[in-house]
Amino acid sequence: LPILLTALRAEGELAMHVRAALRNGLTLGRVVFVSAPSSSTTAPPASNIDLVQAAIDAYNDRDAQALRRVMTPEVELRPPSSFLRGRAYRGYEGIVEWLADVEESFKDSRVDAAELRDLGDFVLALTSFRVHGSRSRMELESELGVICRIEGGRIASWQGFSSHADALAAIRVGRRPPVSRRGRGRA
Repeated sequence: LPILLTALRAEGELAMHVRAALRNGLTLGRVVFVSAPSSSTTAPPASNIDLVQAAIDAYNDRDAQALRRVMTPEVELRPPSSFLRGRAYRGYEGIVEWLADVEESFKDSRVDAAELRDLGDFVLALTSFRVHGSRSRMELESELGVICRIEGGRIASWQGFSSHADALAAIRVGRRPPVSRRGRGRA
């Protein structure tokens, strides 16, 4: 089970220092930072493009609370590595599990959007993905294509592809992320 550190707003500086220590090699096992709910309301992103950019920013910050604000409670997350698990990360618990797996696998990782395309109910994100392995210490940069399905102003699915070409091909042939099939076995 991941260790959950709740960073209250008054302790934001502490969370920043712990993240920096982790990125510099301090190992505490599987760590995920979950921000305490804010008493102030955050305005929803103005467009689907802003929504997906907010999710990318939250991923880069490992901010599960920010991801919850832009994703549906039933979100289905399928990063390219999800085939190794044999299933998607699902719901808000899946967000926390996904971020814990990222923290365990990478000393640091970052997604940077090169292009975001609003396709109505979907957003295509053509990005770069930079990682520094926790154990291997190897640095790698690769393409990452992401297709997000938008429902009710929030991300309902996040499907990752190991290349821009694969994501573009999926959009062209209509192989968009499926509607969640909860309760029907493994994805």
